[in-house]
Amino acid sequence: MSKFIPEKLFVEYKDIDINNKKDRKYTLTHSDETADLFLTIDKKYNYEKTNETRDEVLAEWKESDGRYILKVYLQISLDSDLSKTIIRDKIFREELPLALKAIVYGDKEFLKENSELYKAKVIVSFKSDTPKYNKVEEWGIVLDYLGDYSRCNKGISKLHVRDTKNNEIEEALIRVLALYIKIQVNIFAGRDATYCLRDAELLYSKKINKDDYLQDEYEVAIGLKIGIPTPIYNNFIIIFLIKDNVINIKDSKMINM
Repeated sequence: MSKFIPEKLFVEYKDIDINNKKDRKYTLTHSDETADLFLTIDKKYNYEKTNETRDEVLAEWKESDGRYILKVYLQISLDSDLSKTIIRDKIFREELPLALKAIVYGDKEFLKENSELYKAKVIVSFKSDTPKYNKVEEWGIVLDYLGDYSRCNKGISKLHVRDTKNNEIEEALIRVLALYIKIQVNIFAGRDATYCLRDAELLYSKKINKDDYLQDEYEVAIGLKIGIPTPIYNNFIIIFLIKDNVINIKDSKMINM
């Protein structure tokens, strides 16, 4: 995670009242060249500051069960390229604590006037066409991102809930594909490559043949973590085509993080 430098943050207030929680929206963008951060605080998102890379961070205050939460939105998928989705997910997770610190610091006067919001939960929506990466997670409370006092400095993995194996069907499918997985790992990473089948994940499965008079065909994507120490993120993808009890490999790819 990059270090937050207040001098690199530029804040623009638009048509917004300091005590307005209900319609308070944040648009955070950045410059790759200068590492400057640009925060717009308004009643609506400032899409004029975003671009085709969709690497902005959007946030707003929302009321849930009588309490306010800070809801954050991240666009993980841009197209059907699964490897890009995995890389974007990794980058967003690594840089999100910095982004949240920027939002909290940038609107610090509002938070001082509404100090009860320091205890508001931070709920992050990861938007993706791939079910495994389309999720909503809790990332602590607003106070965690105030100044140097931050649990995110003590290990971000404690801040959000990672989902476990969905069900026994997913585990059974991975075991059926175990031999195919081993062969692909040997081909792409070598026979000495280290991985744990129990850490394999079903990234998606979908029916690709929608004609009633044809046999069903399914596309299944499996993600693996190869290497020592075990990577946090999947760095190897295998896409299978399964039809009439026949299993074929559509694609296999190592991902350079």
